[in-house]
Amino acid sequence: MDMNNIHGSQNGVFLDGQSSDNTINANNVLQNAVDINNANGLPLNINSNQYTENNCGISNPSGLCIGG
Repeated sequence: MDMNNIHGSQNGVFLDGQSSDNTINANNVLQNAVDINNANGLPLNINSNQYTENNCGISNPSGLCIGG
């Protein structure tokens, strides 16, 4: 998933615990309750999802945003 603008929802980007090996890159995900949510805080080494260069303010787990 690349280069999208997502705002104004509960979870801007949500991948559930069964989603694996996805790449979420260069998106503007702002003004959501949680901008980027990897399986309600599941560590990335568990499901191998990758989050790079996403402009967001709040992520679960923390550290998935470059700014906000």
